[in-house]
Amino acid sequence: MPPVTAYELFYGKYDENGQRRKPFLNMKKITWDPDERIRLQFNARWQQQNRAFCHSCHNFPPPPSLEVLGQLGKGSYGSVYLVADNENGKLMAMKTIEKKKATELPRPENVENERKILGSIKFPFIVQGLGHFQTKTHLYILMEYVEGGELWSLVKAAKGGLHQDHILHYLSEICITLEYLHHLGIVYRDLKLENVLLDKEGHIKLVDFGFSKKMVSSRTLCGTAEYLAPEIFQGKEYTKAVDWWAFGILAYELKTGRSLFYSSTASAELRHQEIKKQVLDCTQVQITSLDTGYVFKNMLDKILVLDPEKRLGVQGKVRKHALFTGIDFCKVYERGYKAPIIPTDCKRGEIYTDILHEINFEPFDIEESFKGF
Repeated sequence: MPPVTAYELFYGKYDENGQRRKPFLNMKKITWDPDERIRLQFNARWQQQNRAFCHSCHNFPPPPSLEVLGQLGKGSYGSVYLVADNENGKLMAMKTIEKKKATELPRPENVENERKILGSIKFPFIVQGLGHFQTKTHLYILMEYVEGGELWSLVKAAKGGLHQDHILHYLSEICITLEYLHHLGIVYRDLKLENVLLDKEGHIKLVDFGFSKKMVSSRTLCGTAEYLAPEIFQGKEYTKAVDWWAFGILAYELKTGRSLFYSSTASAELRHQEIKKQVLDCTQVQITSLDTGYVFKNMLDKILVLDPEKRLGVQGKVRKHALFTGIDFCKVYERGYKAPIIPTDCKRGEIYTDILHEINFEPFDIEESFKGF
């Protein structure tokens, strides 16, 4: 009998008639070690995706059927709009990037990287890519619409940090998502409260993969200053350890309602320099148990380590820290825990209906630099 793949264990096997048989395993009925179960889940998920490497290429509405309803947000080189497919009424988020601005970026390939990553990953806590296309002037990425708004809005409204149970819910989902990305060799490089959205059931969705890259190490300066690890500021070669540093910073913000490193300077360049000085002047990150509690402080002390090789996440798994005692990460993966806050109970993401975008459907020749998009 041929060996059974992880994909077949969880999703079943196709017979000679093209019908999929029942999976070999029912995750809810087995009691393996959590590490082994999660590893198999990750492998199965990846094998499922790689049956069609970029599933989004074959699954998006013809552009003329899209109606732009309003703007959801604006970034440094692109905007995100809420769009509807007039053929079936489905709502989607559409990221627009001007081709002119894309060519002026320090790393133009980041746009294509984001498209490829969103098109090849399907994970419970990552926004799903639904397609992509381009016109004479713009590049477009279609994604699922995540309607619950940013995690940042919850922290801002709490004024002093979230409840401990709420924090553990969000951190456990972010933790397993980072672990999955690293399992694929992808470093996220832009974890921050604004990039963690809530779906309609209150579970997290990571968005904005513009800085993400499949890599072993890099020296590229990218990300948001408040979340950058020391090795990035120092211009050293860095690895996935930078994601765990950002995880620690985000965890501190969830707990206290404030940033660990902060500058009120309006200038982005000066703010970057001030925060860089704060981080590099540290011989050890100082966190008090009065702010966070002893167990929470202990986790941060192990993550916010200046030496990336000694950082929790590189040395040991973050989800095995005592802070997560009692949390079944296989259940987390299955979205089995009810979210503490449902978006109907909080402020939903804002839609600026007065800011629209016109898609130019005129025929054009694709430039050489955008043929890979």
